[in-house]
Amino acid sequence: MIGAQDGVEAVALGLGVQRLDVAVDVAQCGGAGAEGDHRARAGHVPVGLDVDGDVQLARHGVEGAIPSPDADPAEGVHQLAGRPPHAIDVYLLGDVLVDAGTPSARRRILRQLTGRDVRTHVVTHAHPDHFGSSQAVCEALGLPLWTGEVDAEALETGRPVPAAGRVPALLARMKMPPGHPVARRLREGDEVGPGFVVLDAPGHSPSHIALWRQSDRTLVCGDVFFNVPSLRPPPPPLTFDPARNRESMRRLAARRPALALFGHGPPLRDPERMLRMTD
Repeated sequence: MIGAQDGVEAVALGLGVQRLDVAVDVAQCGGAGAEGDHRARAGHVPVGLDVDGDVQLARHGVEGAIPSPDADPAEGVHQLAGRPPHAIDVYLLGDVLVDAGTPSARRRILRQLTGRDVRTHVVTHAHPDHFGSSQAVCEALGLPLWTGEVDAEALETGRPVPAAGRVPALLARMKMPPGHPVARRLREGDEVGPGFVVLDAPGHSPSHIALWRQSDRTLVCGDVFFNVPSLRPPPPPLTFDPARNRESMRRLAARRPALALFGHGPPLRDPERMLRMTD
């Protein structure tokens, strides 16, 4: 059964749907049986959107975190500010925008990109809290959209591949962000941004990708790891293949990143903790 805290994170962090006016009590449903399905429909845990469309979350304290949400954590790397900080992270790697938050975050993202040279948009995986504003941003700035090879279809149709179980099936029926044509399907070793290369990191989605820069050991890991409220795997109900994701966790941690940047949670400069998480 999903714990209460994990349940709220699973809905709030894992879904960037256009309307969350029907709250889902994942913590109570447990994904099994008629009672769980009834509780999921009943909606005991309110999860809403603020005026800019950002998911409202509890403000957890996070160990080993870099506190400033708008700092430049590495050369050529900028983290866009979000509300609340680090709930759903968006990055600029040189002239490459990585992920695009929820659908209604488009105004906040576009404001922060004003005056910057942005040439490409990369999505780490086809979940709606990562491509929610992709169509709006790509159309506004004339950007080509790149993503992992298998996730490309989900991005183009706006229909992510759900995990198994009742809860993912329920969530998949919610309204999703619009799709957008994918200009390039990324593979292992492709170059992206200032010195980064693509690493295949499937599991959370069928062809989730990470971005790695060897020169300073900076890793953009998307949702292979979550770092809210502490370092952990992503919620199983929203992970396409948890076993494969664990393999991807081990592979990324083995590179001993000096700086890890997450899809959810603040940056981390502790490679030993990442290794311990995968033991």
